[in-house]
Amino acid sequence: MKIFMLLLVFTLSAKANICLDVKVPDSEFYTFQNDIKIKTHDGFVLSANLLVPKVNAKEKNGNKFPTIIFGNSWLLDEHEYLRQATRLAKEGYQVLSYSLRGWGCSEGEIDIIGPSDTSDFKLVVDWLRDHTSVDMKRIGLSGISYGGGLSLMMAAKEPRIKTVVAMSAWGSLLDALYANETPRKFWGDFLIISGKYLGNAPQYVKEYFDKLSETSDEKEIAHIIKWAKERSPVEFIDEVNKRKVPVMIANNFGDNLFTPNNVLSYFKKLKGPKKLILAQGTHATTELGGLFFEKNIHFNFAKIWFDYWLKGIDHPFIHDKDMFIESDLKKERNIVSSKRFDRFKKPLYLNERGVLGAGKLLGTYPVLKESDEYFSYFDSFAGSGIPFISDLIDGNFSVPKFEYIPRLFRRHALVFEGKRLSETLLVQGNVEVSLKVKSTDENIHLIGYLYDVGPRNIAKLITHGVVTKRSVIPFQNYILKFDLNTTSYKVDRDHSLVFVIDSSDILYNSYQSPLSKIIVEYGKETSLKVPWVRALY
Repeated sequence: MKIFMLLLVFTLSAKANICLDVKVPDSEFYTFQNDIKIKTHDGFVLSANLLVPKVNAKEKNGNKFPTIIFGNSWLLDEHEYLRQATRLAKEGYQVLSYSLRGWGCSEGEIDIIGPSDTSDFKLVVDWLRDHTSVDMKRIGLSGISYGGGLSLMMAAKEPRIKTVVAMSAWGSLLDALYANETPRKFWGDFLIISGKYLGNAPQYVKEYFDKLSETSDEKEIAHIIKWAKERSPVEFIDEVNKRKVPVMIANNFGDNLFTPNNVLSYFKKLKGPKKLILAQGTHATTELGGLFFEKNIHFNFAKIWFDYWLKGIDHPFIHDKDMFIESDLKKERNIVSSKRFDRFKKPLYLNERGVLGAGKLLGTYPVLKESDEYFSYFDSFAGSGIPFISDLIDGNFSVPKFEYIPRLFRRHALVFEGKRLSETLLVQGNVEVSLKVKSTDENIHLIGYLYDVGPRNIAKLITHGVVTKRSVIPFQNYILKFDLNTTSYKVDRDHSLVFVIDSSDILYNSYQSPLSKIIVEYGKETSLKVPWVRALY
């Protein structure tokens, strides 16, 4: 929390990169070099540091070291990973950490893992080859968030990388900023402002995001989509599969910046050795502790992964199922593999709301009534919570986002109640939503919230999702399909599901005008598909 407050103060009061001069005394295990400068092709200088193990014959192969490269997170610099880097150096790894251009002490403008960052990374590998005892056949790459995106991109674009571990990463930058044609307002604004004041972000990034929010011009949007795809590892996954690069990804269920759907889609396309860990928490919070303490579940798994692929040290984790999920927080984190993730989907159909203002979620579709409507401009009080904070305390401290269902303003939402469960079940995977809708306006903007409702109508938010369709013809029907954010959530016996549709949430841009209405038509096209599995605990 102190670190967060310091970053907030910096953001509000400073306009300069975070460029630290950190001293790490040499130890009996390694030496530390903190003044490495690597020149780019276009004349800028990248800043890096290096930990070199003291000679240990059993860890070397022909006097060469297995080497791990770390790339910085958004806001931070090359000293971010010192705690884990020293841990790895004690185990015989050479570790180089660097700040990507525009961050820390590195020069140039932030490129968001574009062509300049790709070129720079190749020069970082060249520098290791020319100046250190690196084993060029045993190089790994890792990072959190921005560094995670770098890791997945370089798995495709740098053939000298043997394996990668990406934490809180993105598979598609386009989906992170504009999935389902919906700009991510909160996270977009945060990244732009923080990049401006704590890094050297180019002005065009803000202009691009503003255009996504304000224009419906197809040519302008197509240009921005092309720019985002150039920075999306999923677009280059064929190169990863061609070389069968071993890839480990560790993300968090409550991450609304790089949602679990984002990396799950990338992960499913991988054809080589792979592992996906989805933990409770929000963006980067599970691995955050690893920046201060050696023991951390994501970094522990990362070390096991590197030990196997760079040193040949075997571990049962490597041979277990390729996906590990954390369904619930306990006294200690316990991540177990899942065989049945995102399968066995049961359709639930939306049925008309009654006199008391609530519709039903049933196994059959109606209908006694053709449609229901709501005024879409104002908030219904359903919501995803306080950005980042709500997901932080939910995922890391087991304090969920509560809602009292009767208080929801039914003029500005539709509410659908399911039956009480006869047994405890897990919602595990992607809830698929299909809605037949029309609008009185030229835009349709829908947010779906899925709640676990217990006694006295006290609800806990399970997950949510959003979709936007712009430049529609008023009063014409459209079938909109979208997924709610990937989840793994236990719903207890005698609880029920409630699904809410409205059009206002602090995380997203809304395109509804003050008098606009959304009309939802019932039938087989208007449903949820819920991935149920029987709870084993």
